[in-house]
Amino acid sequence: MSHLLYDALVKKDESYVGKYYVAVKTTGVYCNMNCPCKKPLYENTLFFSSVKECLIRGYRECKRCRPISLLNKNLEEIDQNEIVAKYITWLEGEKFPDKSYKQHPIGSAEELNLIKSVFEKSTGISLGKYIRVKRVGYILNNDEKSVRNRISFDYVDSPLGEMIACYSEKGLILLEFIDRKSLETELAKIRKILKGYFVHNTPEQHKILSKQITEYFNSQRKEFSIELDFIGTEFQKQVWKKLANIPYGEVVSYSYQAGQLGRPNAVRAIANANGKNMISIIIPCHRVIASNGKLTGYGGGIGRKKWLLDLESKSASLL
Repeated sequence: MSHLLYDALVKKDESYVGKYYVAVKTTGVYCNMNCPCKKPLYENTLFFSSVKECLIRGYRECKRCRPISLLNKNLEEIDQNEIVAKYITWLEGEKFPDKSYKQHPIGSAEELNLIKSVFEKSTGISLGKYIRVKRVGYILNNDEKSVRNRISFDYVDSPLGEMIACYSEKGLILLEFIDRKSLETELAKIRKILKGYFVHNTPEQHKILSKQITEYFNSQRKEFSIELDFIGTEFQKQVWKKLANIPYGEVVSYSYQAGQLGRPNAVRAIANANGKNMISIIIPCHRVIASNGKLTGYGGGIGRKKWLLDLESKSASLL
């Protein structure tokens, strides 16, 4: 399929515009399929079916063909179009945009709401999520390489959204949804503790992880066989190891966890440790719920937690 899309890119085939986008690994830019820019080598291209996928992977909008601006061209109010286009131009030029909208060139709360609405409608991703992803992408791809230890990272596709996996020489240290709010903090923690730098590559263990995650989401796998390298305090590691023992398709309460650890009064501390877990799904903190049965405390979002529990309950008889 990728060879077919590359041929269409070279020919600037108009029938592919809006259906597929090309991302260029060497420049970090994504383009429309009819972009007038010089065509990259085949091995430097990736093809995606939406702007959202390009943005989540951290690619920037091409300044010549302007895919997002093309999506916005049908706005009825020209002044609104100009407001949004001006802001997007600014945002695309920012390598590491500030977390606070107060530091962005936005004139009022009404302008911010307009920009948010149009951006999400056009791209399929919220503005806040895109800014988080862009900041994470910058951290991963512009790391200072004067330190000793290499931290490999690569992406994992899932029905619940793009995930990112990071590896030390010992094993998997992080598996998170790329839009998780605390991901930037987690990456900073990993880098500081390991005194390492991030490198985008695909180690052999990532191939194994991707295969097993796909099998999990296809209800073909209950357990994982991935080497793990926990980054945390000794107490947190104890909590995570107990988490790993919760059977597929079952749920427990935080108080049950506390009892299993022999610390019945440490419910709050255990819940906090669950929240610090950086290896989603494999260390199944989604299987822990409140004593009253409510779904609480999941970094990937309550919607994802419910989805995962529903998946496991439907296939709990899997051998």
